[in-house]
Amino acid sequence: MTISLQKLIAGLASGLMAFLLAWPVTFAYAETDAIDDSPSELQRQVEESGRAYDEATRRVKELQRQIADNGSRIEGLNGQIEEQQATCEVSLRELYKFHRDDMNLINMVFSSGSIASFFSTMDYFNRVQEKYNTDLEQLNAMHSERAQAQEALEQARSEAEGIRQQAEAAFADARRKRDEAQATARALAIEDARALQDMAFGEAATTPDGADWSMDRATFINAWKGRLNAYLAGSPLAGYGANFAAASWENGIDPRFSAAISCMESSKGRYCFLPHNAWGWGQVSWGSWDEAISAHARGLARGYGYTLSLAGAKKYCPPNWKHWYKTVGSEMARI
Repeated sequence: MTISLQKLIAGLASGLMAFLLAWPVTFAYAETDAIDDSPSELQRQVEESGRAYDEATRRVKELQRQIADNGSRIEGLNGQIEEQQATCEVSLRELYKFHRDDMNLINMVFSSGSIASFFSTMDYFNRVQEKYNTDLEQLNAMHSERAQAQEALEQARSEAEGIRQQAEAAFADARRKRDEAQATARALAIEDARALQDMAFGEAATTPDGADWSMDRATFINAWKGRLNAYLAGSPLAGYGANFAAASWENGIDPRFSAAISCMESSKGRYCFLPHNAWGWGQVSWGSWDEAISAHARGLARGYGYTLSLAGAKKYCPPNWKHWYKTVGSEMARI
């Protein structure tokens, strides 16, 4: 019994020692935890073009809603004006009867059987006249309101067309900058592959991302969120595929980059050393996964480039960059 207990203690001690020895190997020491560091010129252009496109797209949608609202308003006013015109015609016919029958003041006096009848007739005439004036004023107000709505509609249409053209220009610029960053990363990957051969390290574990930056933001997110959600399924980050895809679009990085690092560093958010920090990212914590995903993608773009690289691995995980590079690359290839 004593011997078995000693063996058990010895086994636990041996396991604990192995864990402690392995811990520095798997834990990263990411240098770029200052996420708002100044970006490179290319990264600055990527971010600015993306923001310009997003803002123009947002404004176009806002104007489209305004156009739809004005269109509905004009349609409603058309119906009201038609009804009000009919009401005015009724009042006008009543007034016409007085004029047709030559109901002037003298005739009204002599045709009235009594002074009370005279005042009653005068009161009726005045009420008909007043109602017609009121109905006519309302009709004119409706016409004026419709004219203003029509003017606002045309102005919104003109503005929407101008901003739509701005959005197209911003999107074309965003695409060029992202394509440039992607091409730069591919050229760097070729250099990394040669370096790996020289080190007898074997081939790079990752594969080209295949990100198509000719897609607009919404299409890009839809194209990637399914793949990312499948990869993240069953983890605390499950269902955040669209967040990773959106952060990738906003910062112009490989859509797989951040998600793969989260697997390497915390098993996709299962073992975070700080709240919502699934990436071994300095001493940073966040209040939500949405905030964390966006911040990490921005930090990667500014401190590590478009995608995984040997230089980035050496910077992100200096103690064991080879293992980190190979493992993150393997995870990226799975997405």
